Amino acid sequence: MYAASSIGNTAKEGQANMMHEITDITELRDIELAIAKKIHTFCEQNDIRYCLSCGSLIGSVRHKGFIPWDDDIDMFMPRPDYEKFLGTFREYGSENGLFIASNRTEHYFARTFLKVCDARTVLTETKLRDKEPLGVFVDIWPLDGLPDNRILRALHMIRAAIQFKALICSINRLDYMSTRSLFKRAAVALGCMINYKKAAERLDKTSKKYPFETGGYVNCYARKCCRFERKLFDKSVLSAFEDTQFYIPENYDRILKIEYGDYLKLPPVEQRFAHHVFRAYWVCSEEKAAAGNCK
Repeated sequence: MYAASSIGNTAKEGQANMMHEITDITELRDIELAIAKKIHTFCEQNDIRYCLSCGSLIGSVRHKGFIPWDDDIDMFMPRPDYEKFLGTFREYGSENGLFIASNRTEHYFARTFLKVCDARTVLTETKLRDKEPLGVFVDIWPLDGLPDNRILRALHMIRAAIQFKALICSINRLDYMSTRSLFKRAAVALGCMINYKKAAERLDKTSKKYPFETGGYVNCYARKCCRFERKLFDKSVLSAFEDTQFYIPENYDRILKIEYGDYLKLPPVEQRFAHHVFRAYWVCSEEKAAAGNCK
């Protein structure tokens, strides 16, 4: 069994362990793929719905795996399944070398979605104010309901969007924004005065106001996302992803066109790069490091 709960202390205190940086995107993807396989197994065993989302959904449909320049895996979960996963995964995760980082867990992450992390690794997102070390991860994003009334729906989405922007501004480091526009630097400077943990709590509360099951529309308030008809997520099918299969929405074409437009068309070459800013490491003993085997 992996001691997943010790990863934060290990990273902070450097207790007789050494760090070996992960610089090869293939190595990073292998770790992420292994995490995703374990998530899939747990969800199958516990009747928890999930599906690939964002670039991972495009990757499965267009490339049968990772987008060639992408460096992460994303999943959607309906809110009831997300809460069940968050409440039941810990024991399975500990037995399989994984832990959850979120705004409601021991391993704190100042956003309103969760990360399933590999306990053998340490990862720091260099642009964030919060210094809590995570691990190489898979992102899981909750899907929440929207009111059917158009006016209430618009007001609710505006409120959530404002809270989302406030959270993003509060968690970014000001020095990271030095090359951004004056407006963005000013927004982050003001955001530094916001308690980011409280900001995450507020957005979390707003996101859960309307149940996933009761309305005709759903949204992911934890990221810049589009409004979807809830029925688009009624059924999932297995789809190829690298050497395995994961669930994707049967209505993936409609979902991807809503969010990305012509998703089958490759972006310009200058836009083909990973958008995450982090550094990842294997954490291993001196003996393993000397042997060149930190995995």
